[in-house]
Amino acid sequence: MSVLAVSTDPVEGGDFITRWKWKTNPNSRPVQGSLRVSVNEVHASDRAALAEIHALHYLLEVREIHGENRLGTDMRVCLSSSAVRKALLKGSLKVHGTGKAESAAVGAAATFLATKYFEATYEVQRWKDEEPKAVEPEMLLSLGPRFPRVELQCGLLNRPVQITRHAMHRWVGRISEGLDRYSENDLSKIPDARWTKAWRTLAGVLNHKGLLRADLLPEVARKYQQRYGMSCVYLHFSDAMAVFVLVDGPQGLDLVTVTKTNPHTPILSQQRFMVGQQIKTSRGTIDTP
Repeated sequence: MSVLAVSTDPVEGGDFITRWKWKTNPNSRPVQGSLRVSVNEVHASDRAALAEIHALHYLLEVREIHGENRLGTDMRVCLSSSAVRKALLKGSLKVHGTGKAESAAVGAAATFLATKYFEATYEVQRWKDEEPKAVEPEMLLSLGPRFPRVELQCGLLNRPVQITRHAMHRWVGRISEGLDRYSENDLSKIPDARWTKAWRTLAGVLNHKGLLRADLLPEVARKYQQRYGMSCVYLHFSDAMAVFVLVDGPQGLDLVTVTKTNPHTPILSQQRFMVGQQIKTSRGTIDTP
């Protein structure tokens, strides 16, 4: 198992230094470095935790320290912030779709770790100095008012889409695992590796030619709009009997939930599907939000 360890401390001027080290296996000599992170003043609390999350975002998403498109497979992440660890508690994520972060900001910032990198193991561990095999130069990072988004591209809309924790929870339970309405909330018995598989499958579906726009019956659309706002966008992928609910907000598109069609309660006004090179339509049905 590879190991990514980070330790974050405040420095003069209000910034934070995150030391990091990467080991391809627990017994190897690490590659290490440091990141100086400035945190926008709009973030008045939990600044050290937010700096640590921002450093992890750089290491995993930009530096790709673990390798390209590897996600969280066979990786242990050692943190210095217990606040970050609470946001990533697997038991809570699997049952409630959220961690136990005491701060909404920390929970929001850690969304990419709780979705794309769900399979990784997260723990708090004291920093231990080791003789490195290589040292990378210090990098300067800046966390602005908004947290970085980790997105999947949607070919149909030709736009990137951020996957929320709730949507990922629904995608795993309802679509990937095919659970019914009575068991779809509690995913505690599902192995962590299924999240990685589900993420890759979702990435493929969002770029599949069979993904089409959906129109909901007016009374059903109103229910979604009451919950998520008037900017809802609906997509249908008939192969998986999945309907995606997206919200077009100030930061872009968010996938907020995923529902599954069923033969009992029609709510799609027109269910569009491909037959050869033609798009056919029929009355569709869907599960509850």
